[in-house]
Amino acid sequence: MPEVAGAGAVRILLTGGTGYIGRHVAEACLDCGWEVHLLTRPASILPPALDGRVGRHDHQPTFESLNAVLRAVRPECVAHLASAPAGARDPEQVQQTIETNVTLPTLLLEAMAANGIGRFVNTGTFWQHYRGEAFCPVDLYAAAKQAFQDVVRHYAVNRGLVAITLKLFDTYGPDDPRRKIVTLLVDAARKGGDLGMSGGEQILDLTHVADVGRAFVQAIALALAAPGGHEASYFVSGERMSLKELARIVTAAVGQHFAPRFGALAYREREIMVPIDPGTDRLPGWAPKHRVGDMIATLLPGGPAVA
Repeated sequence: MPEVAGAGAVRILLTGGTGYIGRHVAEACLDCGWEVHLLTRPASILPPALDGRVGRHDHQPTFESLNAVLRAVRPECVAHLASAPAGARDPEQVQQTIETNVTLPTLLLEAMAANGIGRFVNTGTFWQHYRGEAFCPVDLYAAAKQAFQDVVRHYAVNRGLVAITLKLFDTYGPDDPRRKIVTLLVDAARKGGDLGMSGGEQILDLTHVADVGRAFVQAIALALAAPGGHEASYFVSGERMSLKELARIVTAAVGQHFAPRFGALAYREREIMVPIDPGTDRLPGWAPKHRVGDMIATLLPGGPAVA
């Protein structure tokens, strides 16, 4: 449920709503009694949990197509979660990264302005802050995220857009197809094998996907209540621990013999050893409710549902 009172029932349009995090954000919005619409690519598959509960609007990557969807839906707020994956290594992937992370959402903002829709929640990443600096991108993906955040600021300053950017750290949850580190550890521990890993000294900042969904609900409520031209950026920071500590927690929770081989792999180039400190830039009115140690059982096959 939203943690800012008075937002009321609203109509929301989400990009990236068929992805893992986007699906949970859509479900969190539905739980608030909000009307949810998804901006989707024609080839996207709607998650079963959302089937019959949301409006689906296929689009092409053009202003005209986006403008038609916004004119039809007339949302009070747009939340942007669609993203090209990190790790562009060839010209085609570079082009996809820029088109998905910068060009398409900029056209979306222009279509919003053309239709008088002025509330926007954006998704950033802690990878924009290598070595804890105000801005130092880990890779092209992070640079594109920062570039679009600068575009968002333009629309706030010059077009009166209300914009809130949520910068996510590491996320995890049940049935996660992304093969993130928590899932990899749980699967290895469950099967009783080993897993080659880096030295394990890097610090992770872990947030359960249900808490991420609540964070977006909170950000939407804040955007709905803010005056025109308001622009802010907040971190969604959860539970911090080293990779070695996470492995110990997983091993204890699963109860299987598990021997992670720390040091078997080199650290990644530009590995973030200590994530940026959120300081006072945490999302107001929000705090994580789920702790990693309590959630491991929910990641196992047949495990309990998340409360």
